[in-house]
Amino acid sequence: MPKRRLAIVTPMEREISEVRRAVSSWDQTEQTDLNELLVQFHVLGIGKKKVQVKLQELLAVWDRPGQAVDGVLLVGFAGGLDPALRPGDLVLPARYCQPENPSLEPDGALRQRAIEAAQASGLRVSHEVSHGDSLTVDRLVTTPEGKADLAQSYGAVIVDMEDYWVAAACAQAQIPFLAVRAVLDPAGQSLPDYLPGMAGQGLGAVGGVLARPWHGPTLLRLARQMRLAQQSLARFALAWAGSSFSHGEIAAPDQTAARP
Repeated sequence: MPKRRLAIVTPMEREISEVRRAVSSWDQTEQTDLNELLVQFHVLGIGKKKVQVKLQELLAVWDRPGQAVDGVLLVGFAGGLDPALRPGDLVLPARYCQPENPSLEPDGALRQRAIEAAQASGLRVSHEVSHGDSLTVDRLVTTPEGKADLAQSYGAVIVDMEDYWVAAACAQAQIPFLAVRAVLDPAGQSLPDYLPGMAGQGLGAVGGVLARPWHGPTLLRLARQMRLAQQSLARFALAWAGSSFSHGEIAAPDQTAARP
């Protein structure tokens, strides 16, 4: 029986680093073998432009004979919009929203298996909020007031900068897609004013800034929250890839669109 191919994509290396470490058979080929599942990892970059450029490259590869993937899983951090979400909480969005476009939905079969895997892994997945929508915007949202405005305007529970664009590309290519996010900063937490300028480097730059004592308390807290989010993503990804994705058929992506 041929192995199923899963592409795990992420905006930043920091978001997938714990998954890489946890997979003992990781090597330099950018692929690793998990039982019946062949997994490949790809870093997309932050925001619409970087995501679209990288996905164009990947889709060209996946279109070659014998290189097609059976599904794309995006894992990454997100900002919390719902006050009930805490750092490290897992969110499996029911829709991917973007202010200027119709919303998109994840592949139903992948999402159901993801819910089961998340529950089996012991992660905190609050039913009330973890199944809400993600909202993709073009900038980091750094204030509680900004997060509250987005929550009120769009009804989403988390905010990110990539979900919608990856979902749209996968829908067009007829590739099943699912996004899984771990909360980094909750709704009531402010992010430093200088953090948006670090977005191109990813939040991995936090480690370097920690050497500056005047940034210490804020970034130490953020670093601890990042660790929680990394661990949640790693536990989920391994549980799902090892026990769920490799079983059964994967449905074609649902391209039904509805405005938020």
